Amino acid sequence: AKTPLLHSLAKGSLLEEREVTGGYLLRFYSGSPEPICEVVPPSVRYGVEDVVKRLTLILMKRRESDPLTVTLDRLIGYRIETAKELLGTILKGRLSEDKLEHLAFECAIESTRYRRIFPLLVEDSGVEEVYGSYGEWMYIDDSVHGRCKLALVLDEELLSQLKSLALANPYVSLDEVNPTVKVELKSKWFRARFNIDVYPVVERETVDIRVLRTKQLSLPDLIKNNTLSSELAAYLLLLYLNGANILITGGTGSGKSLSGEQPVLVVKDGFRQLVEVEKLFSEGKKRLLLFNGGFV
Repeated sequence: AKTPLLHSLAKGSLLEEREVTGGYLLRFYSGSPEPICEVVPPSVRYGVEDVVKRLTLILMKRRESDPLTVTLDRLIGYRIETAKELLGTILKGRLSEDKLEHLAFECAIESTRYRRIFPLLVEDSGVEEVYGSYGEWMYIDDSVHGRCKLALVLDEELLSQLKSLALANPYVSLDEVNPTVKVELKSKWFRARFNIDVYPVVERETVDIRVLRTKQLSLPDLIKNNTLSSELAAYLLLLYLNGANILITGGTGSGKSLSGEQPVLVVKDGFRQLVEVEKLFSEGKKRLLLFNGGFV
């Protein structure tokens, strides 16, 4: 039976409290066997959960007043302005302008299908991947704490929400005939690749969201976060400058694209090109990136 987990997480001591876009907090706790990550929205931080819930419902009921044809960015922007007006009336003088901005942002996000996962996708979250199976706790790969259990269960509501995002394209389907869907979604706040598998590929529905950076990391960044050693970075540049062909392989999230892009960005000679074979074919969970150091 598809029954979500009922037991609570045993959180240990607080390891880090990270504020991200919109005033959300990511709290990391010690845990066994892996750390635990909890998302804390602004309404909980400021003790006005009921107000935000009421305003979110108002925004959702006012959908007919939304612009008819609009991007996600413009829709959220429109709803932020609407929420700010309402919040200014209800909470006038009680909270600072910055806090009202955070609450308006939360209202706007909560009125979309990105609620519950948005803070994990934004550029400054530090989260690299979000994944899980139906009825189980979800996990993230964090740039600082590594693999962490997320205080969020992939339940029926969340799974349906994620499916609706992935299937926004009318030409994409997800069923026993087409049991896998992969789609890239982006806004001014994030860029992410959604992958959902259903039966018969898997027994339980699985979701894998790869958070794609919009800001380029430098070679010193890769060395600092232990993606590359200084020796390997120098060797990679040496091979590149001598016209060698370099093949980089590895699992999802291992740093293939980041490692391969750096020589191209550093040298900028205009003669070499990075080719991602994943764009040409995909076989199961395998990922391959080909870096060609010759003339392409």
